[in-house]
Amino acid sequence: MSQSRQRVLVVDDDEALRHLAGEILLLAGYAITLAANGRQALDRIAEYGHPDAILLDLQMPLMDGPAFARAYRTLPGDGHAPIIVCSAAVDGQQQASTLGTAGVLAKPYSVQLLTDTLARVLATRAA
Repeated sequence: MSQSRQRVLVVDDDEALRHLAGEILLLAGYAITLAANGRQALDRIAEYGHPDAILLDLQMPLMDGPAFARAYRTLPGDGHAPIIVCSAAVDGQQQASTLGTAGVLAKPYSVQLLTDTLARVLATRAA
């Protein structure tokens, strides 16, 4: 599947980081959907269907990353998207491991690390 058809849901309460990640991925050829918290992310999924991958912040208001991940996995449908945690939390790696995510990006992360991690996760999913 080409990148132009792969849709990434970016979930982050930091508006600047959310839009920056979205722009980077848009320029890399992905289709992007943005959400400011887990509740909004679930609404986006209900509206647009399951994405191909999810970039997820852990600490957000209304519904944090762990609560979103648990709720997302209960949604009906085949092939739930892999989740990549993007967090500045000291225990981000441990939380991501507990949630069973496909990857972790410690904030701040580089453009190259973002695109490489996403490409690796999507390639693994396609295999």
